[in-house]
Amino acid sequence: MYITYKDIIMHLQDTCISKIRQPKERVTVVYPWMTAICKQNPCASAILALSTFRHNEYGWSEHYLSREDLKEALFHQFTLYQIGKSLKQLFADKVFTHIKRKCYDRTTVFSLNTKAISAFLASYTTQYPIKEKQKAKEYKSTESLETLKLRIRKMEESKSTFQ
Repeated sequence: MYITYKDIIMHLQDTCISKIRQPKERVTVVYPWMTAICKQNPCASAILALSTFRHNEYGWSEHYLSREDLKEALFHQFTLYQIGKSLKQLFADKVFTHIKRKCYDRTTVFSLNTKAISAFLASYTTQYPIKEKQKAKEYKSTESLETLKLRIRKMEESKSTFQ
């Protein structure tokens, strides 16, 4: 059996880990501390994550958002009812501060209670610390690649002895 370089390339493409090309999309990152401050409510955690991102990255001190806006911003993962209950929880827990503004639609105006969040984070201990940088693992495909290389060398040696 003779193995060509084309066979080697095909084998490498089949066995090597190739990256998945993801589309460029918005993302909402929910940190464990957000889940803790929101008492394990995933919808409230997602709203807090979105608001914290906009506060830190865009400098938003006041957030003008309707429940429909939040539903769209959170990729339609939560119902309007869940969003409404989560907003009430965030206001009740004093994570958000309600700002009284006259809005003729159902827009909610709020700001992050940075003092309450900072006080929570000062006493928060993570259960998921980053200990060290994750190292790449040695996979079985690497072993099969090495055995393939050995087979090719042996075949080339045997081919040269016959010539």
